[in-house]
Amino acid sequence: MHLHPTVARLIIEIGRDFGLKAVRVPYEPVRVLRRAFPGEHYPTPLYGYWIKALRLRLQRAGLRVNDHVFGLAWSGGMVEERILRLIAHLPEGVSEIYFHPAIESDPSHVATMPGCRHAEEFATLISPRIRREIAEHGIGLVSYGDLAAESE
Repeated sequence: MHLHPTVARLIIEIGRDFGLKAVRVPYEPVRVLRRAFPGEHYPTPLYGYWIKALRLRLQRAGLRVNDHVFGLAWSGGMVEERILRLIAHLPEGVSEIYFHPAIESDPSHVATMPGCRHAEEFATLISPRIRREIAEHGIGLVSYGDLAAESE
C-alpha cells in the first residue's frame, strides 16, 4: 500500500508529527528465494521500480529502512522448516522476516487469513533450533526502534 506515491508522501508528512524514524520497504529479493528453495517458482515482481523509488524517497526524508523483507511470498506460512532453510541464504544488510503469530486462531483469523498457520508461526518464533541457527550464522537481532536509534 505504501508503494503508492501519494500514500508514501502522507506517511512521511504525518509520520514526522508522530516521531516516525524507520519504515519497512517491502523488497523481497527473488534471487534469495530461488537459492534457498530451488524447487519452487518465484516470479520477479512487477513493482520493482516503485520499491526503488520508495526507498530513495524515504531515505531522502531521513528515515531508516530495511534492506530486505521476507514473508511476502510465504505470508502465513513462515514455519520452522522454511526459516531454517532461509537463514543460510540471508543477504548482507538488514532483513526483516515477518510473521502472523498467534497461540490459537479464532474465527476472524480464519476468515481474514485462510490457510495462515498462526500457531506454527508462533512456535517458529520461540524455537530453540531457530535461535541456535541464528547464533551459528552470527546474525544480530534488531527492531525498527534499533534502526531508528542508529540515525540519531
